[in-house]
Amino acid sequence: MPWPAWIPLGLAIALAGTVLAGPVPAEAAATAAAGAVLDPAHADVSWRSPVYAKGTGGGTESCPPAAADPDDKVCDRFDLTVSVPDGYWDDNPEGGVPLSITWDHPSDDFDLYVYDDHGKQVASSAGTADPEATVIPRASGTYHVLVVPYDVHDDSFTGTAYLPATADAGDLTSFSGGDGSYSIRAGKLTARADFLTGGRLRLQADPSGSLSDPAGTAIVRDRPGAQRHTSSFDAGDYYGVRSPEGVLRVYKRPLRFGFYKPDNSTRVWQEDKPLRWSTGGMRQSLTRGTDEQFFGGGEQNGSFSHRGRTMYVANSFDWNEGGYNNSQPFYLSSAGYGVFRNTFAPGVYTFGSPVTTGQQERRLDAYYFEQGASSTLLDHLLLIADALDVPLADLVR
Repeated sequence: MPWPAWIPLGLAIALAGTVLAGPVPAEAAATAAAGAVLDPAHADVSWRSPVYAKGTGGGTESCPPAAADPDDKVCDRFDLTVSVPDGYWDDNPEGGVPLSITWDHPSDDFDLYVYDDHGKQVASSAGTADPEATVIPRASGTYHVLVVPYDVHDDSFTGTAYLPATADAGDLTSFSGGDGSYSIRAGKLTARADFLTGGRLRLQADPSGSLSDPAGTAIVRDRPGAQRHTSSFDAGDYYGVRSPEGVLRVYKRPLRFGFYKPDNSTRVWQEDKPLRWSTGGMRQSLTRGTDEQFFGGGEQNGSFSHRGRTMYVANSFDWNEGGYNNSQPFYLSSAGYGVFRNTFAPGVYTFGSPVTTGQQERRLDAYYFEQGASSTLLDHLLLIADALDVPLADLVR
């Protein structure tokens, strides 16, 4: 894509020096420069758009060049320069800068597009949700934000972006339960492990101190029954929970999880670090096997085997290679398990060493499907597809 016509390169460089440390009051919006810097000293920025009498009725092609729209009365333009140390994103749950716009009247619709300094589109959000939200992956440098008032009526919006801060789960502080359901705490982090029929495990965690379920039955419509034939034991470094299909390890210092076959020595999956959460995300870090391969994610254009790659779960509105339209928060491992995230939040899964997976929300809600003696991964996939009411091919292609 050529350099966007809506913003001259010289103007981008000039605007990059403006710094905002917080929200811009509505009355100051008209005089605020259309740009900001995010760095460790300025962790969040906000800006206010003009009031738009009506929408464009179209996409980016409806926006005139910046010179023909100096007051952003047709489309809103904002420059964001991100300056962070090397390695800042290496173990950050959100994997980049979250960017969102919230309009005053949720019935109206603004679309959001982000371009890098070379004019390449790197992020977008053009749905009907409020707010429109996206993430600039591994952000570094200057980005040009274009907001199109698609269908509005005398409306305006507030744009926000921030650098996500991180915290880790500490040592285990309590462990209790039985009959297939176990409660776990590590400081403020609350977690629960529910063993389900068919060798399935649901693991939830939330640093707010309580568990929530925003998706309800909108995703997993027919939830599996409880597997009540479980028992727990204290192995010193960890508590173990034994089920007919395997053993869940709950490590004490710091809190980590791992799942093993019934012999409690053959690893299926194992966290190498505690759960880490940020301002608006949570990641899980897993040890990667020597020859372990990863598949799934729904439509990942140009990618089938994901080992050594990063997989995005969102709607990229890009059908070319590297796009991920109709993606699914599910992956399958050759180690003998699959994971489905029970959430609508966008996700970033990096299948390196270690494997890091996470969604853009401060909670974990994952269904693990282990290949046991009485069932196969295909059986589990069929059950997932049936519960979600989607074709099996949409999960794994």
